[in-house]
Amino acid sequence: MAYTPQRPPNRTRSDRRPPRGHRPVPAKDTDLRSRLTAAATKLRKVNEPDLADAIDTVLAPNGWGRLRRSDPATSNSLDRNMAMRMPAEWREQIKTRAEAAGDKLAKEVNEGLQKYLDGKFVPVAPGRSPYGSGTEMPNLNVRAMDSLREQVAERGDHSPALVASAYLMSKYKVGPYAPKAAKK
Repeated sequence: MAYTPQRPPNRTRSDRRPPRGHRPVPAKDTDLRSRLTAAATKLRKVNEPDLADAIDTVLAPNGWGRLRRSDPATSNSLDRNMAMRMPAEWREQIKTRAEAAGDKLAKEVNEGLQKYLDGKFVPVAPGRSPYGSGTEMPNLNVRAMDSLREQVAERGDHSPALVASAYLMSKYKVGPYAPKAAKK
């Protein structure tokens, strides 16, 4: 049995990193809820119930989410992440070609989902490689509009991620949509 040295009981941890575990929150942030509650109470006393209700809405569970969604600057970017699994080479090609064209991937994915719903785009599922023989398959992450994703999912033909990845591959000529090499 190997001997594992331990620190002597009288030696402090101050010369090393602090132990993992609970980290105290600064006191100035801990009284924010009580200050907002007091502000709502004071607003009710001065006959401003609408403003008091707004504060109560923010204090309610998931109130910060409602606050974020009401901000016009960020409300369009609050859609959920869509992970599209594809070979690393295809992913990098899509990202570099989109950047070179000045395109935003989220906008392109939304456009592809809409074209699929309108019947203007039919995805081709990429072929599968045998287990363990394929290349690295990272995700290409894009925030697509939730409403379009739900409509595609309701259709049931293909998953929203497959439609989105197929559209990006077709737009940027990658993977199964890449031009075939000329035969000699």
